[in-house]
Amino acid sequence: MRLVWQSLCVSHASRALYDIIGWYLKSKSAHVEYCPGALSIGLIQLVEVLQATLTISEAKMSSYKLIYFNGKGRAETARFMFAVAKQQYEDKRVSGEEWAEVKKSLLFGQVPVLEVDGVQLTQSCAINRFLAKRLNLYGNDDMEAAKIDQVCEALVDLGIVLRDCLHEQDEDRKKMLHKKLLETQAPRHFAGLVKLLDANGGDGFFVGNKVSLADLDAASYFLDMVTRVPDLKLNEPKLVAHLERMKAIPELADWLKKRPESPF
Repeated sequence: MRLVWQSLCVSHASRALYDIIGWYLKSKSAHVEYCPGALSIGLIQLVEVLQATLTISEAKMSSYKLIYFNGKGRAETARFMFAVAKQQYEDKRVSGEEWAEVKKSLLFGQVPVLEVDGVQLTQSCAINRFLAKRLNLYGNDDMEAAKIDQVCEALVDLGIVLRDCLHEQDEDRKKMLHKKLLETQAPRHFAGLVKLLDANGGDGFFVGNKVSLADLDAASYFLDMVTRVPDLKLNEPKLVAHLERMKAIPELADWLKKRPESPF
């Protein structure tokens, strides 16, 4: 039997199974040699659904421990994903008194660290992508995953200039960085993110038709990093509306209400 691959889309597993059964009954009576595109697409869709189900099942069975300070920073996107996916985890917030001892046990002596069944993962971007894949927040295919990465990397670039502005010790240089951020860097990054949002319709998600790492990473940056810079405002209406949509997700709204107070 030869499969005829076509770029059609079947949205639900039930439809996929219906196509498979329908083709089977038809082939029994008509002795067809080739399967219609509906079968091949149905099989693909069924496999994708099963893969997603297995991935989510694997995620639910694993144990997770997120290690960071009592702050939002580089760990909050992971916490957002845990919240939205309703995934249990240990939120370990290291105190100043504990840090020297905890640091010795960490791969690079830095946080965040995610322990998955006892195995340490470091670097926030690697942690976020791992969790996004595990928790079904990384798109439906390679192209969507790349588009999600595109948003996240743009946010990393924005985060670098925010960090430089916040942590500069020389007052004259700090003023210069602050002026540059407000007048050129932040507007450029915000405008680029609006273009990425517009490319997906402008009034939903950054990628695809469901919430993803890109949306939650953006929400984390806009809620907790942008607001730390004096006079910096999220003044793009579409980004403000996107943030409000994220805050309205019940699981995320619940986390935002109950998350611990922290200095950063």
